Amino acid sequence: RDVRALDETLADMERAGVAPDVVTFNTLIRARCHVGDIAGAERALAEMQQAGLSPNVVSFSTLMAHYCREGDMSAAEFTLEQMRDAGVAADLQAHNTLIDGWCSKGEVVRAWAHLRAMPGRGYRPNGRSFVPFVKLERARAQSRARDQAQAKGEAAAGTQALAPAWEADTYELGKADGDALEAALARMRSDGFVVVERADSAEKNGPFSVLPARGRQHRGHPQKRGRVRVERQDRAVGNKAP
Repeated sequence: RDVRALDETLADMERAGVAPDVVTFNTLIRARCHVGDIAGAERALAEMQQAGLSPNVVSFSTLMAHYCREGDMSAAEFTLEQMRDAGVAADLQAHNTLIDGWCSKGEVVRAWAHLRAMPGRGYRPNGRSFVPFVKLERARAQSRARDQAQAKGEAAAGTQALAPAWEADTYELGKADGDALEAALARMRSDGFVVVERADSAEKNGPFSVLPARGRQHRGHPQKRGRVRVERQDRAVGNKAP
């Protein structure tokens, strides 16, 4: 958390004749992003390249994740282009980060484009790939429920429980984005994923996860056990189950 101490450590390394490596620069990029010093993070990436080192997927993904959290999707997409220009393939996590960023802005067509492109780039969408779409669908449903409750004259305090911290900023989607959302949810079902209700509502993504349906094996994502309940798919996404 103390970036100045990290800078001092780097200076000590230079005085001792120890050259920083990719891991060192990645640590600096992550630390600067953590404190909101994006200019410093970008400078660290440039210094890495000037030192003759090749940034890896972690180098770019850390910057990309920061841009997505800040809602600067143009910068996030530019970082993706930088990755490609550097010959670094975006991994599954990078694509999931971009999907989450676009969904958070209600730009579902852009998010759906990344989801569709995954197989062609050698990646199979996992549960995390679909979580942003489910979050947005639930946020829209909750917004409609609040509007209906208020229309019936119910006290606003009685509907506050319908507004979790993770709900998206945009509820009203245009037709193209609405169609893309439905396509993503249909893809989720066809890929054998279901929404799992969690007993612990403190989960950062809300009180649910998207996991492989029972009997379906997805590499690296085994069915979780514990206090969970699998919802019917028609309840999970607001559509009839196929």
